[in-house]
Amino acid sequence: MFVDATPESRLKRKIQNVWDETGLKIKVIEKSGISVKKQLCNSDPFPSSNCSDKDCKVCSNKAKVTVNG
Repeated sequence: MFVDATPESRLKRKIQNVWDETGLKIKVIEKSGISVKKQLCNSDPFPSSNCSDKDCKVCSNKAKVTVNG
């Protein structure tokens, strides 16, 4: 059984104790959150929309950026 991760695995331990009391052999596993890779990787690092700053040096640059992968 998968449960959301909580500080100090409190939810996991409470649910596991209930299952242990029933005598059923069910393992409780905490689901992980968002991985570091997903947090750091952006599928669109150069969005087409410009920011609201009219003096932005990045947005005012009209050069095209290509990524070779």
